Amino acid sequence: MRTRSAIRSTTPSAATKRASRNPIRSSSRTNRGRQAAFGYKFSEILHTAQSQYHDIGIATKLGYATCWIERRQGLKGFGATPVPEAVTEPTFKFATLAALADAVEAEARAA
Repeated sequence: MRTRSAIRSTTPSAATKRASRNPIRSSSRTNRGRQAAFGYKFSEILHTAQSQYHDIGIATKLGYATCWIERRQGLKGFGATPVPEAVTEPTFKFATLAALADAVEAEARAA
């Protein structure tokens, strides 16, 4: 696993996420990291986060399924995170992690 400091980044960005999923430098653009080595597609990985700016928009652009934990539902602004250029529609959206866990449990019971 590569840290942000190891790739000279102070905040998450598309470059940070690309580096984290491609931990071994390779001249090949086909090396897509450990997940691909085990046969997973990015669309099969659920990136769950609170920040539209740092996570949801970037992860969606990179092809991940996303779950936005919108803790500020009903409130103006984005709290302590910078305002994103655009709000990205996530694959899933919940107000809390508990609500996400409840939805996962409900789906498992229904299966």
